[in-house]
Amino acid sequence: MSRHGGVGLDERGATSPPERRASFRERDRLHERGDVMAALDLVLSGERRHVSRVLVVEGGPGLGKTALVNAAKVHGGERDWTVRSVECRPTDRQTPFAAAAGLFGPEVAEAFRRSGTDAARAVMWEALDGAATNGVLLVIDDARLADDDTWVWLLDLMARPPQTPIAVVIAAEPRAPGTDVSALDVLAAHPRSHVFRLLGLSEGAVAALLRERFPSHDIPRRLPVALHEATAGCPLLVHRALSALRHRGIEPSAALHAGRWTLASPSIVSWVLARLRDAPTDAIAALRAVAVLGDGTDVRSVAAVASAFGGMADANGIADHLADRDILMRSRSLAFVHPIVRLSIYEEISSTLRSAAHRLAAQHARATHRPEAEVAEHLLHTDPDGDPRTVEALLEAAQRRLDADLLDDVDQYVARALAEPPSARQLPAVLSVRAVLRARAGEGDPVEVLREAAAVASELMPVVRAGLEVVETIGNRHAALDVVTLLSSLSIDAPLEPADRVALGVHRLLLEGTRTSRDELRQALEDLQLQPHTGGRRGHDAPVVQLATLATVVERAADPAAHTVEDLVAIVHDGVPLTRLLRSPLLTQLLADLARLLVGAGEVAAAHDLVETCVASIDPSSDAWAWLELSRIEADVACGRLAAAERDLAALLASSVFHGDPRDGAEHLLYFVRDLRGEAVGDPSAVGSRVRHELTQASVWQQLHLLELEARVSVARGDHRTAAVRYRTARDIASLARVSNPAVTGWRSGMAATLVAQGDMAGAREMATEELTAAEAFGALPCVARALRALADATLDVETRIDLLKRAHRLLDGRPLALDRCLTDLALGAALHRAERDEAARLTLRRAADLAVRMDAGTLMEAAHRELVAAGARPRRLAQSGASALTPAERKVAGLAAAGRKNSEIASDLYISVKTVESHLARVYRKLEVDGRTQLMDQWLRLMEQIDPL
Repeated sequence: MSRHGGVGLDERGATSPPERRASFRERDRLHERGDVMAALDLVLSGERRHVSRVLVVEGGPGLGKTALVNAAKVHGGERDWTVRSVECRPTDRQTPFAAAAGLFGPEVAEAFRRSGTDAARAVMWEALDGAATNGVLLVIDDARLADDDTWVWLLDLMARPPQTPIAVVIAAEPRAPGTDVSALDVLAAHPRSHVFRLLGLSEGAVAALLRERFPSHDIPRRLPVALHEATAGCPLLVHRALSALRHRGIEPSAALHAGRWTLASPSIVSWVLARLRDAPTDAIAALRAVAVLGDGTDVRSVAAVASAFGGMADANGIADHLADRDILMRSRSLAFVHPIVRLSIYEEISSTLRSAAHRLAAQHARATHRPEAEVAEHLLHTDPDGDPRTVEALLEAAQRRLDADLLDDVDQYVARALAEPPSARQLPAVLSVRAVLRARAGEGDPVEVLREAAAVASELMPVVRAGLEVVETIGNRHAALDVVTLLSSLSIDAPLEPADRVALGVHRLLLEGTRTSRDELRQALEDLQLQPHTGGRRGHDAPVVQLATLATVVERAADPAAHTVEDLVAIVHDGVPLTRLLRSPLLTQLLADLARLLVGAGEVAAAHDLVETCVASIDPSSDAWAWLELSRIEADVACGRLAAAERDLAALLASSVFHGDPRDGAEHLLYFVRDLRGEAVGDPSAVGSRVRHELTQASVWQQLHLLELEARVSVARGDHRTAAVRYRTARDIASLARVSNPAVTGWRSGMAATLVAQGDMAGAREMATEELTAAEAFGALPCVARALRALADATLDVETRIDLLKRAHRLLDGRPLALDRCLTDLALGAALHRAERDEAARLTLRRAADLAVRMDAGTLMEAAHRELVAAGARPRRLAQSGASALTPAERKVAGLAAAGRKNSEIASDLYISVKTVESHLARVYRKLEVDGRTQLMDQWLRLMEQIDPL
């Protein structure tokens, strides 16, 4: 910009067309500055032309003050005002009328030299009075550098407005704290002055600038946020960062992945250096030291590190000077006002100087007893020099980040430690950390790294413990088994502590499931319990013992004679060591198996407790979380909450993270639930075709469960031949894995039902009898009841069938397993009808129908209605309890009673007798299971909204 803004003393304010077009483009980019432009419009409007006005635009460097005064000049020219402008310089402050001479020409300065202040003022008044009557717009940029004489004249101008309308637009930085009030500040406080203090742009404005600069690119949502954080919304820095992206050829979609350094720009450094052109020479050294140390450092640290860049004499004075220039913040700790300035200055430092500065920073941090993490952060950016202390610091930092699950930078610490290089004693520990990192991140081969560590280790114990952590973390069963095999071989040469032997034994048992692994774990547990105390990294042994006990119990549950179901429920209620279990995918799989076992055993409350405790702490994208959720939903199905189960299954299947084996299980379970409810289930072949049998990531129990779910779907479709094939596959897998507990797999009762449908009653009785024996050995009464029902279906003698079903009914009575109770009562009612005991049949079938209605199981409702009709009943409604069992008359009476009406008032309203009202209410209380009118009033709305509470 020229000293006079390109406008002569007597010229009009019109600018040349090219300059005007450029100015228009600049004005269009003035995001979030509409309040200033609106005020300028008001000043230049016709109603205000005979009043002198001053607009003061205050703001830190780079906030767009110059862009605003340029827009003001164009705006004044458009309104046919004479525009005079000046950009003040540092030398103007000491030169009288320097700014005025810039506005009105050298005649002002010449008059001052010849005749003094009055002559200079006379020249300026003459220039104003001689101008065209449209008005004069005075524009002053960098106004803090202007001389006081010019400000005094402008104050006089405000007091004695000339004949020609005057407007003044001033751009200035805010007054520095602790400095004297200047004539500019007095002018800004004048009643005819308006002061606008500029702030940084919002994230929305930064996003708009991104779209303007890259109109044909997709802008990631996070990029405007990151750019706003780096620049604090400073428009100049935003523009220069965007120019740096374009110059480097980096598209917006790749900017975040390329790293924060992509926003750094040499032009930003040039801008900072220009602001420091009159600063002390060691200010640059101080800035570089702060850039190396990072925001939040102190003056002593800056002085220590600045020696890498030539040193500095007065650290406190330099810090104050940089704060005056709005480069550093004013606070006890030092930080850049704009983070992108730190990035740019840091990037400009040569790699040699940067390494030396970080080494000085690490030494100073050690000397001042700073946290080791801070020391390691600086060592990470130094050149290798073979210092074992560097390796120790980096290794400790990597381990701390691993413990905190901050995996992003761990590999950088490990790679830097390996580059130092580590000593022969340190190398195995460094490699062990890398193995754990690969297991946690799911990248690379941790087994190979452990082998490498074991090959060079003089002491194997750290490698073994790292291997145990790898097994606790890794999700791939085959890789985990490789690690366990390696650790078992290493433990021959490196005797393990009892707690470590137990931990290794748990993993062997989970992965191998052999009798040998079970015996070894039992022996390790006995040895551990004989120890008075074991120290080491595992601390207390109780969680290890609990974990091993739980693993042994669940694994032994494959054999129903090993213990009773009460043992499993007691483990859940006494407290599972969940904080330890939830660290490992393999061990969370153990919990999923336990939940499946509890559901199969009919212990739905314990299963719910276990699932609710676990799912909040497990990754929702993991298979273990999905299997636990499926167990919870199956518990709902067993309790008859079919609508809730269908809703939850549909939500799970709509989730993008729900995939693989659990998804197949959910699809089959949803088909089964919808078939129970009598709903259209779509194309059944589409469900069956997605079942996979290479279930390498699923446990044996889950493979069995998937096969049973598929067999249920086949039975629902009437395809008993396919169901039999699925049950035989389950039989083969269970035989190989030595799983015979009916709470784990009910393939025998399922096969029995299929054989009955195919006419093989003898084979069905054999299957059902085997399951009954196993269920009685395990002690899970619902399993016994299901086996009895399967045996009854295969029994030809009707009286024997009735006895078996009555026994099953007694075992289920009082339990929340509504589905099993309904199926058992349906079978018992049908058997009683076939024995020509229709009265008992009708009573039993009404009970089954009531359960079916409350479950909203349409298929079972139809079956119950069909059997009731066959038994001689004429049911008007199937529900016998709950709100849905009320007749219209009973519902009217109950509604009025719940509203607080007396019996006599109800009788009068409905034109019935009081005795009839009392009879209706007695039946209402019985069906709704309430004690009287008070409970009815409290629960009526809930009862009417929830027709099928179970």
